[in-house]
Amino acid sequence: MESDEQNDGAARAFEDLTAEVRVMRRAIEALEGKKSVDYAPTLAALTQQLERLSAATANLAKAPALKLTPDGYAAQLRRATDDASRPAAAELQRVQMLTATLERALGGVRTREEQLRWIVWAATGGVAAGAMLTLFAVRMLGS
Repeated sequence: MESDEQNDGAARAFEDLTAEVRVMRRAIEALEGKKSVDYAPTLAALTQQLERLSAATANLAKAPALKLTPDGYAAQLRRATDDASRPAAAELQRVQMLTATLERALGGVRTREEQLRWIVWAATGGVAAGAMLTLFAVRMLGS
């Protein structure tokens, strides 16, 4: 009995396998009739795009800005700022020198009131000196 059961199980497995092979054969035959897709144009377009991208990346890699480190960029920025501000700094120094010269020159100029006071003192001193000289001359000539 065991042998009959084994034979029945083997026969059933063989029938299942035969059915599977039949299904696969039909699927393969159905595929044979269909036209296969040609991927060559798509792959060619992708290859061209990759080549263009590679060239653009190589050009970018040659760019000086990408070779610059943050410290190098900061140093270039400082140099450019110094170069740009140097003329302005020289002009500021020239203006400061002119201002100092004008302050010294204007510091020596007397105001109107101060000048008038000096004239009054000088005139008073001149009148007093003249009066003294006159008295001295009269005394010397009169004796």
